[in-house]
Amino acid sequence: MATLYDIFNEINNKNQENVSNNKKIEIIPDMDVTVTDDMFLLNVELAGVNKKDIQIEIKDSILCIQGEKYRSINNKNNSPQIDSNNKVKEKLDKSPKTTINETKKFISERSFGHFEKYLDLTPVFYQLDLNTVDAQFEDGLLTITVKKTDLSNNIKIEIN
Repeated sequence: MATLYDIFNEINNKNQENVSNNKKIEIIPDMDVTVTDDMFLLNVELAGVNKKDIQIEIKDSILCIQGEKYRSINNKNNSPQIDSNNKVKEKLDKSPKTTINETKKFISERSFGHFEKYLDLTPVFYQLDLNTVDAQFEDGLLTITVKKTDLSNNIKIEIN
């Protein structure tokens, strides 16, 4: 049976190996994994990400969470979105005479761009009931839960 150490070791290995669509991974979200007697629980911090910009899939026992976190410029009259290449997705209105070049930041510690997070479920895959996978996204926290299958069906096998 896999230990939490084994699971987290697999997490680190997959995150270093995988890059989909040749996109540069600019954000590696923080994640907590909890395994109980009846459930597998995953919490991923995605503050500032829109729900529509997150994709989740399980493929060949690998859980993949990926998406995009966009930068926005906030001023009184406009809030354009800026992609990871600093290209404006929406043009500024010229009436307030504010351009992106005139916007000044003193400190910017937030990260923007493409993110991916992988978790190899192989050590616990046989225990998971994939029909019960549930994902919720609220207040910047993605929560994925999967119930474990009932492995208590012990049977006695007679030899003929």
